[in-house]
Amino acid sequence: MAIKASPAVSIAVGVTGIVSAFLLTFTAHFEGTRYVPYQDPAVPGLWTVCRGVTNRAAPGWVKPGRRYTESECADEEAEIIQTNIAPVIDKCRKVAITQRQWEMLVDFAWNVGPQNVCYSTLMKKLNAGDCLGAADQFEKWDNAGGRRWTGLIKRRKAEAGEFRAWCGKAQS
Repeated sequence: MAIKASPAVSIAVGVTGIVSAFLLTFTAHFEGTRYVPYQDPAVPGLWTVCRGVTNRAAPGWVKPGRRYTESECADEEAEIIQTNIAPVIDKCRKVAITQRQWEMLVDFAWNVGPQNVCYSTLMKKLNAGDCLGAADQFEKWDNAGGRRWTGLIKRRKAEAGEFRAWCGKAQS
């Protein structure tokens, strides 16, 4: 899958990676971008806006009926990654990974929750040095609301492919 990055965005986060234009574009490709909150079709009552900011990830920030700007969305997304996602990934990950692998872990955590990533078989395999085995685990997370979703199948396949492509590369 070819993802073209939007204008340069680079925010240093955690001990591993940066919030890059590639990461934001990748996430937007699968989440879509909406500036007025909507209810997630897979999870009733889960209000979502921007590129997947939910009322669970940002309690009190997502307000039904409110219109958000691109700037507000980008700021809140970076804040969620910096405060809720990167620290959890940095804490539970015990091996060196590349920037692109970090981005795929962040995207995965953005969608399934950072604690789920931390305690997943994916992270266990990664920490055991089984990079390819870890990559294979992405595609097992294609359910939401008790059913498989075509969009999640595609997203997990793309995450796995990007992650796998960097197994055995120079570690950072």
